[in-house]
Amino acid sequence: MKALSRLFVSSLLAGAVAFVSSSAHAESTRGAGYVQGNVLGYSLVGASVGGFGTATSGAYPIDLHGGYHLGGTHEGFVIGATQRFLFSSGFIAATTARAGYDIAIPIKNGEMELTIAPYGFLGAMYGDNGGRAYFGAGVEGRFFPLNEGGGKGFFATAKPLELGFAPGSGGLLWTYTFNAGAGYAF
Repeated sequence: MKALSRLFVSSLLAGAVAFVSSSAHAESTRGAGYVQGNVLGYSLVGASVGGFGTATSGAYPIDLHGGYHLGGTHEGFVIGATQRFLFSSGFIAATTARAGYDIAIPIKNGEMELTIAPYGFLGAMYGDNGGRAYFGAGVEGRFFPLNEGGGKGFFATAKPLELGFAPGSGGLLWTYTFNAGAGYAF
């Protein structure tokens, strides 16, 4: 419980920094909507049984994600949805709603752009172990290498940190995921 309260406080601080710093940077030149697929990465999945002892295993994550920035450009408040698949000795999937605040940082006089995207999610996890609620928070970065033409919306993405929790009657299931992929903003 102590770890959950620290995660909550950290999320609040990250959100406050994002809102305060939003006026200190240039506006994004990328589109408000986007889709992305993260296909490279690793998930550490753990289970705490009855509050004691933890068993962990690794899993291969694939995430498909889409979202829309309410401000009309690729920054600010964003809502979206994610479909995740975790492959290990069994199969786990999760469908979540996601909300966050993206911070766009222009690079080389706006020729390129880096977006820092802290977020939280809430949904359901299901698969071989039945179904349960699933929630958590994370941060990812999106790098836009092109500023002109049809490729302007292309981006590479990396998620160095995401923590998810799925409480249930048999204990707590948790995930730590990092992965990378690509997407397109329109």
